[in-house]
Amino acid sequence: MRAEKGGIIRSEGQTGSEGFEDRPEVRDFPEQIGAKDENGKDENEKRVKQARLYAMKQLQSRDRTEKDLRIKLLGAGYGEELTDDAISYVKDFGYLDDVRFAFNYIRFSSQRMSRLTLSHKLSEKGVSGEDIEKAFCQAYEEGFIDDLTEEETLERLIRKKYPSGGELSENERNKLFASMYRKGFAVSKVEKVLRRILT
Repeated sequence: MRAEKGGIIRSEGQTGSEGFEDRPEVRDFPEQIGAKDENGKDENEKRVKQARLYAMKQLQSRDRTEKDLRIKLLGAGYGEELTDDAISYVKDFGYLDDVRFAFNYIRFSSQRMSRLTLSHKLSEKGVSGEDIEKAFCQAYEEGFIDDLTEEETLERLIRKKYPSGGELSENERNKLFASMYRKGFAVSKVEKVLRRILT
């Protein structure tokens, strides 16, 4: 029996804005994985069901990466084999998808982070380079980010820091470059935006 893919669960950090990619709502399916063992099934099959149910419960409140879910399963005492089975199970229902997670993360965070920083943070969460690139391509194709996004983000950050504009002292410029560099913005882009708005 296949589960119905009815409602909506949003990814980590989402606020309900338009443009986010939704995933099926994760529900309990007792007929599939939560039913009582009335037929004398062996202990291994019971553990498989328990691991699958645990994985689904971890995905009920928010979207996760495969790495995150794997850590949760292993930490709960499920071994590698049971963890692999549970992850494969939730993937089959579309409940676990690293490309979707990365796409939603990029969509939500692109207005305050550079592409470099976004890639780094997604990599830290366990998303592969290939999946990150797919997510960026999807974000470009759907018009959520473009080549101007980083410059617009930079301009907003700089104007917030120096709302009055005008020339900066050498010390202020150095601090600004250091701050933007830590956020993952290229020096050349910072210089370009500075020339446009602070002269």
